[in-house]
Amino acid sequence: EHKKHMFGQGGFNWFMALTLFLETCTALLMGSVVFVRYESWGFFDAVYFSFVTVSTIGFGDMVPETTPTRVLASIYIILFNG
Repeated sequence: EHKKHMFGQGGFNWFMALTLFLETCTALLMGSVVFVRYESWGFFDAVYFSFVTVSTIGFGDMVPETTPTRVLASIYIILFNG
């Protein structure tokens, strides 16, 4: 039953795959914009931090320095770590 819902009647569900891909890209970009603005990181550093944070890898090589961005990072983790 689960496979029928995921893959649909005729095979792979491209709409679901595209939706999940766009949702993931949006979440990474939203986090990146916040960290570029408030931490003065470069764009690719912010994307890297967002990916490592949301994917729960958490290397610890980049850490938000200010209290407001730490709070925002915590909210980001709660919202997008699904």
